[in-house]
Amino acid sequence: MIEVYYNDLLNCFNIRDNKTKRYLGHTKLLKIKGKFQVDEIGRQRVLSEGKRNLHAFCVGEFFSGECDVNTYHRAYYNPYTTTSFIDYFSKEKLEDDEYYILFINKDVFYKKIPTD
Repeated sequence: MIEVYYNDLLNCFNIRDNKTKRYLGHTKLLKIKGKFQVDEIGRQRVLSEGKRNLHAFCVGEFFSGECDVNTYHRAYYNPYTTTSFIDYFSKEKLEDDEYYILFINKDVFYKKIPTD
């Protein structure tokens, strides 16, 4: 399992091991099968201190497959205006479901994985 989060300093996404927290690399294009995650304690620290910290990321596994971005929806997160990742346009909360998550440049896109 990996964690993927946006790195403002490098203007790309960082990848780290979920268990060891060891940095694995960075990229501007990646696809995973996973979930969105926000640590509420870290979010509250951002609000109280006014400083950014790593508290929101996606957790999952590398995944290859179709990547037609036109079939994906854009995700959004801002600790000052939302408590979790949401759909950029509808503002609906992205629940604990599993998604195909696509990272392109600075943007995050998602598609819900169909259940059988």
